[in-house]
Amino acid sequence: MNKYLLFTPGPVNVAKNVRMAICKDDIGHRESDFDCLLQSVENKLLKIFEIKNTDDYRAVVITGSGTAANEAILSSVVGDKNILILSNGEFGERLFNISRVHNKNTFLLEFSWGERLDLERIKAYLKEHEIDIVTMVHHETSSGMLNPLEKVGALTKANDSMFIVDCVSSAGAEVIDMEKCHIAYCSSSSSKAIGSYSGLSFVIGKTEEFKKLKNLPVKTTYLNLYKFYHFIETFSQTPNTPAVPLFYALEQALVNILNQGVSNRHADIKRKANFLRQGMLNLGLKFLIDQK
Repeated sequence: MNKYLLFTPGPVNVAKNVRMAICKDDIGHRESDFDCLLQSVENKLLKIFEIKNTDDYRAVVITGSGTAANEAILSSVVGDKNILILSNGEFGERLFNISRVHNKNTFLLEFSWGERLDLERIKAYLKEHEIDIVTMVHHETSSGMLNPLEKVGALTKANDSMFIVDCVSSAGAEVIDMEKCHIAYCSSSSSKAIGSYSGLSFVIGKTEEFKKLKNLPVKTTYLNLYKFYHFIETFSQTPNTPAVPLFYALEQALVNILNQGVSNRHADIKRKANFLRQGMLNLGLKFLIDQK
């Protein structure tokens, strides 16, 4: 079998100890061993996001890709409120397409692929329209654009709108301060900068917001976000059968990040990215977006 180096945002080449973790002894997912495993994963996810007030946030893990986490949020959180999707690439468009399946009051503010989000245009839109929820992608993988999390978060706070962020390819690589950026919910995946296998995703959200979901209409069964919150809060369990070996792998990947140090991890990825970019420039290659 050929050995591949994966030069993609995800899936990624996993560390040897992550690969070995998936081979641990089988356990039943309704046994106390899994309760402990899920608690460990949740605690480590909150540490990766450097959340100080851990009682104010919960992390739920879903067996499914990052798109599953996004659909869990968009199908469970909106109700009949007005939601605005900011899009400047493929994954912003995907958020819009998911939301309009579940929510009749879905609106799109579209920018060209690779175009920077125009903060004044967003501010004007929020002033002219009644928007309850704003959603965007942090790292738009299709172009490599890193969207301004803190600045958009400030606009949503000024407008008294909920802020939801797709952090699928930025979690583990970029600073994501949920408290400072006024993020109510964010989604991510196990298989990108977190450094584990594909197949798990997670949602981190404010505990008070999770609790409110109980009173919203149920639009999906498997991806009912309130059910995931209720099960982890009440039983330290998932509502559906989880891919247990992937939880072991994810836990080890999170241990690797914490052992390295979250800030050291971010700096290491930045150093490697700059090295790769400079090498490409030396070869005469050009980038799709401005690197400033």
